[in-house]
Amino acid sequence: NAIYPELIWDSMPKSGASQVHTHLQVSMGERSYYGVMRRWLEASNAYFQNTMRDFLEDFVLIHRALGLTYEHNNVVVIVNLVSLY
Repeated sequence: NAIYPELIWDSMPKSGASQVHTHLQVSMGERSYYGVMRRWLEASNAYFQNTMRDFLEDFVLIHRALGLTYEHNNVVVIVNLVSLY
C-alpha cells in the first residue's frame, strides 16, 4: 500500500552533531510523504494553484540556467539552493 517513496541523503551535521557524517534514509508512506518531502509537495500544489505551472519543472529550469545540474538520460541531479526547513 506504500506508494510514496523517499530517498534522502543528508550530508551536513544535524542536531548539533560534532562531525560531518552522511545519512541515507529510505522510507515509504501509505497516505503521504513525510517531513521535508511533504512540504515540497504542499509547496508544489500551492505553486501550481497560483501559476498553473509545475513547481519541480521550474525548479530544475532555474538550476539548469545557473549551471547547477548534472543530467544523464532521464535523471537530473541538482545542487539545491533552497531549504524548506
